[in-house]
Amino acid sequence: MAVTYTGLAVAWGAKNLETAGVVVGVAEGQTQSWNGTIEADIADLLNGDGETVGRGFTAKKRSITITVMPCDKQTTRVLATAKANLNLFLKAPGSTVTIGDVDMVGSVWEDKHTGKWYLMSSKVTRSNNGPAMIEMSLIQYEDYDITVATS
Repeated sequence: MAVTYTGLAVAWGAKNLETAGVVVGVAEGQTQSWNGTIEADIADLLNGDGETVGRGFTAKKRSITITVMPCDKQTTRVLATAKANLNLFLKAPGSTVTIGDVDMVGSVWEDKHTGKWYLMSSKVTRSNNGPAMIEMSLIQYEDYDITVATS
């Protein structure tokens, strides 16, 4: 169903957000929402009298929480496939997740690391009055790609 807009022009929905690289292969899901935060560690710069004369902002990072409804998007719409996709989205902390969103291009959310984000946690929600949902908390540092393996 298409949405008809009236009044103010607003950015609506999260339909362009795609989750890829969450699993080996493809886990299908419909993105329901994402919430983002831009933050940094802050250090006060003090003079000899202990007065703050400046601030240092380090470890600049972006955090995103994405909620996905696992499903079978194919024309077959098989329940077993939707259930399998539920499990495929539950990855271990430390996994790399690649995301992309055309609305992010040219914004503060446009990343420097080809869409690679570090998975901090993933959570499943199941209930009797709605579909199963997966919530993934992801982080990306502005200056360093922490998803690169070290030896």
